[in-house]
Amino acid sequence: CRPVLHDHTHEDKGPLSPEVTSRLPPLDASPEEARQLGYMPHRDDYEREYDMSAEELVSSLQLNNKSEDTEIETALKLAQVDMYIRRLRERYRRKRAVRDYQLVAKFFANHRKDLKKPLTKEQRELRDNMRVFSQFLTAGEHERLINSIERERELRLRLSELLRYRSLGLTTQDEIIHYEQHVAYQRQQQLRQNKAAKLNRKSVVNKHRLYQFTFNLGQQWLCNINTGTSIKKRKKRRRPKFHRRKVHVASRRRIREQQQLSQQQLG
Repeated sequence: CRPVLHDHTHEDKGPLSPEVTSRLPPLDASPEEARQLGYMPHRDDYEREYDMSAEELVSSLQLNNKSEDTEIETALKLAQVDMYIRRLRERYRRKRAVRDYQLVAKFFANHRKDLKKPLTKEQRELRDNMRVFSQFLTAGEHERLINSIERERELRLRLSELLRYRSLGLTTQDEIIHYEQHVAYQRQQQLRQNKAAKLNRKSVVNKHRLYQFTFNLGQQWLCNINTGTSIKKRKKRRRPKFHRRKVHVASRRRIREQQQLSQQQLG
């Protein structure tokens, strides 16, 4: 019979685990989105890469014989090559982070507004604060870290609630449920009482306003009867905007005489 073998190795999720060194998932983008990004899927490359001027460091280098170049020139060329390699590594690191965290898919998902599960304000703030650590972790490790922090917050909140129940003398789950039901009932009764008191106060105010209005109306009616004037206000005669100016009779006669005199002189 064959022996039964058991795998006693633990799951490796460190920085050199197979999950990290394995091939990254493909870019989750439609052909139209890839065209907008300038992404070429067959080459797995972009039309415009990060730090496009990195190749200028080595584009003008010429490798000569050792007899033609001095030690200083050789060291300078090697330093330029080293700078170029560092910039290429930074470019590759950024591309790997974009692919690992699926930033392209998240970018277009935000524009389409088709997020499956909207995040709360606390979750968004936590992710914004922890974003700086994503460059040191993979996408899976970063997500597990955020979930662990959220779980820690939930446990701390639950622990504070249990300590409060303990300070009230509650030791079992049934007592806690009964206490919460009693508190909810008292809160509901308090809301009803506040609502009823508010309605009563409002009705009293309305009655007082109605009484004040009728009292003022009666006082005005009595004053009008004593003075003999009507309650209705007399409408003032509106003066038209454009009207002829009134001229005195003597002025009219003088104007007429002047007109006749001027006609006689002309005749």
